[in-house]
Amino acid sequence: MDLYLCEKPSQGRDLAKALGIRGNQPGYIGNQQTVVTWCIGHLLELYTPDDYNSQWKKWTLEQLPIFPTQWKYNIKANTRKQFTVVKKLINKAQCVYISSDGDREGETLAREILDKCHYKGETKRLWLTALDNRSIKKALSQIKPGQQTESLYWSGLGRMRADWLMGMNLTRLFSVSHQCKRPLTVGRVQTPTLKLVVDRDLEIENFVAQNYFDLFAEFKVENGCFKAKWQVPKSIADDKGRCLKKTEAETVRIAIENKTGHICQCKTQRKKQKPPWLYSLSTLQQYASRRYGFSADKTLKLAQSLYEKHKAISYPRTDCNYLPIEQFSEVSSVFNAITQSDPSIQQIVAQASTAKRPSCFNTSKVTAHHAIIPTASQVNINQFNADEFKLYQEVRRRYIAQFYPDYEYDESIIEVDIEKHLFKVTGRIPRIQGWKAVANEESRKNNKAENILLPPVKLNEPAHVIKSDLVSLQTKPPERLTEGTLIAAMKSIAKYVTSAELKKILKENAGIGTESTRAAIIKNLLDREFIKKENKYLISTETGRYLISILPESIKNPATTALWEQKLDEIEKRTYSLEQFIEEQQRFIESIINDIKNNPIQSKAPVASFKTPRPNKIAKRKIPTKIKEVPPQPKDSHDCPKCQQKLVQRKGKNGVFWGCSNYPKCRFTMDNKINNPVIKKHSKKLKTATVKTNIDDNQICPKCNKKMVKRKSKYGEFWGCSGFPECKTIVKNKV
Repeated sequence: MDLYLCEKPSQGRDLAKALGIRGNQPGYIGNQQTVVTWCIGHLLELYTPDDYNSQWKKWTLEQLPIFPTQWKYNIKANTRKQFTVVKKLINKAQCVYISSDGDREGETLAREILDKCHYKGETKRLWLTALDNRSIKKALSQIKPGQQTESLYWSGLGRMRADWLMGMNLTRLFSVSHQCKRPLTVGRVQTPTLKLVVDRDLEIENFVAQNYFDLFAEFKVENGCFKAKWQVPKSIADDKGRCLKKTEAETVRIAIENKTGHICQCKTQRKKQKPPWLYSLSTLQQYASRRYGFSADKTLKLAQSLYEKHKAISYPRTDCNYLPIEQFSEVSSVFNAITQSDPSIQQIVAQASTAKRPSCFNTSKVTAHHAIIPTASQVNINQFNADEFKLYQEVRRRYIAQFYPDYEYDESIIEVDIEKHLFKVTGRIPRIQGWKAVANEESRKNNKAENILLPPVKLNEPAHVIKSDLVSLQTKPPERLTEGTLIAAMKSIAKYVTSAELKKILKENAGIGTESTRAAIIKNLLDREFIKKENKYLISTETGRYLISILPESIKNPATTALWEQKLDEIEKRTYSLEQFIEEQQRFIESIINDIKNNPIQSKAPVASFKTPRPNKIAKRKIPTKIKEVPPQPKDSHDCPKCQQKLVQRKGKNGVFWGCSNYPKCRFTMDNKINNPVIKKHSKKLKTATVKTNIDDNQICPKCNKKMVKRKSKYGEFWGCSGFPECKTIVKNKV
């Protein structure tokens, strides 16, 4: 029996239809010769530490590191019934066709089941790029041998095991060592992604605006007038070419007033701009975030629906912007399909030219999957919801634009030399709209020189100043990250690395996460309240900042994770082994654990209430109000009345106040008056604060032998151990 193992039920039904197989059964479709069955995502999940050893249920530093000697899987409770069906069919199969999504995760979820069922028969690979009938039949005619894609499985195992090792070990390590009330989840990809958000927020909050000055002059020439900008000499400019001293700019303004200079350069060139590249998932997510405000997760779900449900686009989880050359012969079929589906675009399709092959057709640059394009099947656009249609329209427009001419414009540059000062202006005049007629809003950037018409001038022609204008401006902080710009940052991590050596190693395609996982990573950070969303912007919470502040640089450095992603790619290319990768991860984790054990930050007391976190089951808590530290006044030194640690000045939404440096363990606060802490007015928290008295009897705690101090509560005075909260001994006050 031939068994086709798909990733999900809808995929299985489409494949069965293309194969001409009938006979619906619970969990599969088929007959005695050929059967199509399916998973429901991953049917298996890795053991938790509790599953390996019941002693690992309690979180303690002494039990770390946790390294399984043999990796084991549980059958997911909610898909156990389907696993039973799949297992029975695998036991009967002579050949299994892996028909899941053609990527690392698709390969892994299928092969981990074959391993669990101890399958020893023949395997082949059906590589699906789209789920319309035509694409499936084409894939069926190009079946791959199973060995050709097996390294994808090794890479997938490396990703799963590395995530497990880091998540289970380091989450326990930092949660216990810092005595937190909730798990501080640490992830191989999640943590450096969080750092990108935290770093951007801190950069904005610590930004100090600088004044700078632009000088403009309006020149009169024989054929008209134009306005040009002073080019600041390098000797007085900052690193971005700006003038920071008003006196320098004012001196130039006075020097050129009513003077005549000459044209020292004038040229006009015809320039071209090619159509924007076809969409990969990340570029589609970035565009949808910028244009429609869609989250990365929403864009992925919409694209998945267009792919699976409507058969309208090709496989969406791709990192590629190119198409194989062979698909150039299918362009007319795609054009016919999209015009039949939506007659309103017949005119723009009719103007597209297929006489010349666009540069997007380049087989050498195609990865596991080609770029996202419309399928060659007619679809019913009336069945799309509004957001699905928006996304489909963008994919469709981007594809059509490839067959339009380049956008062409004339760029004119005029430079004026006046009193030994240089002024320059650039103007652009559109000449041929080209692809912008299809996707005008997709211009690569908004250029201020667009549609500036400059008069014709000659070299050495006089240019007289008729007006000058000195403009005072301020530098601006960078924008906060959106989901789209965060994905761009995750993908092009090299620009965030300062080391020249690392920049060289991190190639353009290296990044954090994969096309299919980045949206889930951002969603996890939001769900765990490490970041929050305000309008379209992502902002780190106090909890997220605290986590980043306590972690070693090696864990949160994006470059480290990007290099690990490269290792996973090398496993896929068979130039690096899975065993080497896991050993490297274990050594890395063990070194961090030993460092914390040898240099404890907090008490090593176990937190018995912790349980091993499972996906989407992390407890939530209210995030504290954002607090920004203000450096303490150097002359003053004040102790916290509650825990005797130092008080530091902070800045909250209501102004400056004093807070304990032992925050969040101690949350005691006091008002600020002339840079000194004063008791809060009408504060209920004050009643529980420690009140030290000058006593002569020097009472000692019967439990830990530390000094007892007098305290007040709403029930009156009592004696409490000065070692609180580690020791909570109290004695009634008899006086």
